[in-house]
Amino acid sequence: MLRCTVGRLELRIDPTRPLYMQIVEQIERGVLRGLLDAGERLPSVRQLSLALGVNPNTVARAYRELEAAGVIETRAGSGTFVADDVAGAHVRRRELAWEATAVWSKEMCDLGVSVDEALEMARRALLSPPGASPPPARPPAEQPVTPADRSGLTRSEDAAESKSGPEAPREGVQR
Repeated sequence: MLRCTVGRLELRIDPTRPLYMQIVEQIERGVLRGLLDAGERLPSVRQLSLALGVNPNTVARAYRELEAAGVIETRAGSGTFVADDVAGAHVRRRELAWEATAVWSKEMCDLGVSVDEALEMARRALLSPPGASPPPARPPAEQPVTPADRSGLTRSEDAAESKSGPEAPREGVQR
């Protein structure tokens, strides 16, 4: 893995993925996370390509895509800078957050984690310092209700299920 620091952002390049896309993604995320400030000067195409050990055309392509997206701007004779007003930064930040949440929630469902347990884990993770160890595992208070379990429930039974838990089978509900 190749690494290079740009401002407070450390670019990490994995040679198994398209390089220009990684540069685009990481610079965009660096701007959205506040690791690269508006107006901050970026390395020249030549400087960044030498630092990363990649072809200058790769960096030039990434810079063109970032400029087209309004993330950076090139000023003739001065260099390349983070745009003063990154177009749609708030919207893009929410899109990225939603994508990350969707991946996380699918993984929780695939692992069979209940909604309450997943939300508690997320709350703890968000309030913990970065890199903190996960809390010790504790036995689940109840088995999670899966979509297959819900298929035979009516809405009123579904609501009762969420309040009472799955341990009390009811007549007419197949498990």
